[in-house]
Amino acid sequence: MERPAKRLSRKCQNCGEIFQSKLSDINRGGGKFCSRVCYNTRKTKSSCYIRVICKNCGKEFKTWKAWLKKGGGHFCSRYCMAENYKKGEFRKCIVCGKEFYFQRARENRKDAGKYCSLQCRDNGKSIVKNCLVCSKPFKALAIYEGTNLEKKYCSSQCYLLSRNKEKITIICKYCKKPFLILKSYLNHKPALYCSSQCSIESKKKRIDVKCNFCGKIFEKKECYSNGKNYCSQKCRCADMKNGFLKICEFCGTEFYIRPSEIKKGEERNFKAGRYCSQECYKKSCEPTGLEIEGRSILYEIGVAFSEQVKIGRYIVDAFIPQKKIIIEWDGLYWHSIPKRIESDNNKNNYLKAKGYNILRFDEIEVYNYRNAVMNRIREAIYNVL
Repeated sequence: MERPAKRLSRKCQNCGEIFQSKLSDINRGGGKFCSRVCYNTRKTKSSCYIRVICKNCGKEFKTWKAWLKKGGGHFCSRYCMAENYKKGEFRKCIVCGKEFYFQRARENRKDAGKYCSLQCRDNGKSIVKNCLVCSKPFKALAIYEGTNLEKKYCSSQCYLLSRNKEKITIICKYCKKPFLILKSYLNHKPALYCSSQCSIESKKKRIDVKCNFCGKIFEKKECYSNGKNYCSQKCRCADMKNGFLKICEFCGTEFYIRPSEIKKGEERNFKAGRYCSQECYKKSCEPTGLEIEGRSILYEIGVAFSEQVKIGRYIVDAFIPQKKIIIEWDGLYWHSIPKRIESDNNKNNYLKAKGYNILRFDEIEVYNYRNAVMNRIREAIYNVL
């Protein structure tokens, strides 16, 4: 249940009657009058209020002067205002003579109560004029003649032409015909075509252009052949970065190399641009003694495997595809460096997330505990379902 509002006894400032008012209203500055009638008939300054007669019922009431200046204050209540809008009468159209119902509330509007429709209004007051630019006949309302709203042009295009009559001649890019255009139009965008049809046809037209990088002739839309032209994305990237196309020494495929990569290779005293990927580079290198020993272990076990296989973004030393087992042969020096240890951990996490089983063996295990290494590999193979 809701708590009842606290009420206090108050004296009406207009009629002096005692009434009950809410405490919340009193705190907000209200609770001074017992009713809406007393509030409307309260004693106020004569400079702010004025007495007027209601247009509907003829009753005298008090209203604000500012409200009268804004066009209101003609009715004593909302009921009178609504009833006044319902009142109307039948009138005859001065053009067609047809009877129509007209509301008196619309009397203050311009040309109201004379025409039954907009069509009759235009027919009764429209005249035929000639455009000042193209001399084309068009209809205009006679009531606007001699005023600022007088219509002199048949369209907005003729109106714009009349504002600036300075024209220049331009040759159409597609049909090669000269046409006139306003000089002010060129401030917004260039004029290339005499019509929209020429613009559409030019976009369909194809021409033979030469690649700016390799010199190959290829077909291209004429509207897209204004700047640099490239036959492929490879040529575009190579030309923008001033790179070089080279052939991989291992697989024979063409690849793109940047000048910054060549510079880094010279600083590190090795020739860059020989191989297209790290996989080709590792396959071209001679295997280390540790990798040869690990290869002999796998041959002795008698399992099918592949070497230097790329899985995702990493290359693994040995891979048994049937069992999804990866074997890494780790040298003591390189794989004891802190950065390499972190890289190996990231590699293990990535491959385990892909569902691979990873086995790592260092130099000491491979050379000194060969049988233990073979047993671990056999267990991993036979335990995999």
